[in-house]
Amino acid sequence: MTRLWVSSRLYGCRMVDLGDPPDGVRQRLSTLWPQFDWQDARFDRGAFHDVFILEASNVVARISRSRFAADVVAERNALLSRLADRVDSFQTPAPVSHPERWSDRHVAALHTLVPGHERTDLRDGQSREIRRVIDSIAPHGDLLQARTVRGFCGGADFPSIVHDVIEPALTTGCAHAARSVIEQLLGAEATVVARPVHGDLTRVNLRWANDRVVGVLDWDHAALGDPAIDVAGILTSFGVQAAGDIADPDTLHRASMHRATFPLQVAAAGHLHDDERLRNTGIRNFEQRHQAGTLHWPAGRNPRS
Repeated sequence: MTRLWVSSRLYGCRMVDLGDPPDGVRQRLSTLWPQFDWQDARFDRGAFHDVFILEASNVVARISRSRFAADVVAERNALLSRLADRVDSFQTPAPVSHPERWSDRHVAALHTLVPGHERTDLRDGQSREIRRVIDSIAPHGDLLQARTVRGFCGGADFPSIVHDVIEPALTTGCAHAARSVIEQLLGAEATVVARPVHGDLTRVNLRWANDRVVGVLDWDHAALGDPAIDVAGILTSFGVQAAGDIADPDTLHRASMHRATFPLQVAAAGHLHDDERLRNTGIRNFEQRHQAGTLHWPAGRNPRS
């Protein structure tokens, strides 16, 4: 049984069972790229894409599942191509083919497989590798000028989507909290100079070999934004100590504000991608975190307690 970490395991959302991929997708891939044996590909599933991995051939196919995701595949592929030419301190997925569309929802793109493994915690000194990754992204702001921060959940329309669509589905106290955390975040962001961010810098997108980050996956959310966005991903994945090792106190505080909105971003993305399961998961997680008092900090790790 294949399992999904909702939103690519992005925001601490719970795992749900989604079954096996339809055989028709494998057949379609075999038609598009017959040089590969897609029947042997390992299947995984992100929030917006099905993923087929052929480790022996060093290729990965990503297939969009919504109109919203399908419409940005070509632009994402162009960014990946430019990143692969520029970044040399770690590997990024590099396009192997032009995107292939077969419906309004389905666009397939073939990428290289990035080596390394996921790490679930950090030992002493390994936070320096995260800092190195962030510093390596910094020179490439020119590639991100046209990209919108939080584009996957509405970009500038994210607050209005939450207000109009998500808040009515929340309990009264949680709806007030949702409005509050978004207002706090937007106010804090307004004082910050936007810089290049990966946008989804969580443990699942970092690939390690020994004590070095050798690859960074999933650049779908890369944009010019508050540097605390990437710190928020580290805060969620590895906790306050790791995030504090790479950020000053003000940035760490803003990172906690970003983290508080993560389930709302998932819910808004579910709305935009016509994915009721994703929308409801974000709503449920926001309510649970609000009730547990862990919206801003991982459970049991509040440095202000």
